[in-house]
Amino acid sequence: MPQARIKTSFGEIVIPYSDVDELARELEKLPKAIAMVQSKTGGLVPSESRKPRPGDENLYEFDSSGRLRLLKKPSKQVVLAALALWANDPEPMTPNDLELVTGISDVVKSVLSQTNNKKYFVRRDDGRYSVSPEGFDWVTTKVAPSVKTGK
Repeated sequence: MPQARIKTSFGEIVIPYSDVDELARELEKLPKAIAMVQSKTGGLVPSESRKPRPGDENLYEFDSSGRLRLLKKPSKQVVLAALALWANDPEPMTPNDLELVTGISDVVKSVLSQTNNKKYFVRRDDGRYSVSPEGFDWVTTKVAPSVKTGK
């Protein structure tokens, strides 16, 4: 069954649905559910926002809901997708989240599943993606330093 995953200040909300109409109905209930959870749990567990790796603060940041925001976006799509997945590591990303962060339409077809790029990406059993060990090393040693310097 498909799931919509929404990160909030107090955790992640998972909404299973069987079709778009059911998802729409569940999303209509969401504001009331969030308000109830926040009112019942407010102040119990302070949430600490995610921080970039030390030295990479000029490349990316996380907003208050924990969503990745790239501060520098390389023009080459494979580099952009790898940078986003690397920055979000160790959390894998759904294709939809990756498309939102990078602006790349149909990111799986246009970047992640391309033969030349497959070595950099890993598809998890749940359909989310992360960088492969080779991809992580590539971004750490080549991509991130060149994006930082603008070369």
